[in-house]
Amino acid sequence: QQDALDYGMSIALQRKGDFAAAQELLNSLVSRNPHLAFELQIAALDLESGNISAAVDRLAGLYQNFPGNHAISIAYCDALLRDNRPGSAETASTILREQLMTHPDDPALYVLYAGASNNAGNTVRAKEAIAESYYQRGSTQAAITQLQALVKSEGLDYYERARISARLSELQIELVKLGMEDQPPPE
Repeated sequence: QQDALDYGMSIALQRKGDFAAAQELLNSLVSRNPHLAFELQIAALDLESGNISAAVDRLAGLYQNFPGNHAISIAYCDALLRDNRPGSAETASTILREQLMTHPDDPALYVLYAGASNNAGNTVRAKEAIAESYYQRGSTQAAITQLQALVKSEGLDYYERARISARLSELQIELVKLGMEDQPPPE
């Protein structure tokens, strides 16, 4: 129970802005009971206090030890996107793409992936991810509009245009089916 109390107190101290006291309490907690939640909280504290490189390093180690862990992956990508080192956005984009394979219905994950892709210079993937986030939030028409604008873009290669066109067709068919379901059956 003491661990739970100390953990809660460290979060309260962090929210209050007393980063040094929160850090001291979390370090003590991790030395007594190394737990993933405590490690993630230390990384969150590092991010909030502006120590981005420490957060990135800690989360990179956790990611190596627990590859594919969703909570670690999201925290790591968030830290990478706050980092200004070359390659950070590309690393985040790769990790998020892997996460989307196992969590394809998470609109917030698509938004994070869009940001990572955009920062990595892949605006096509970023715009596709934004369209998918619209779709996941229930706005199929907004997703279609985004993809229609994207497919008209110059500079798309054959594979990009084919991939975008295929997804656009899927969403348009789904929209038509939804429209038909709302209609009463013919007499």
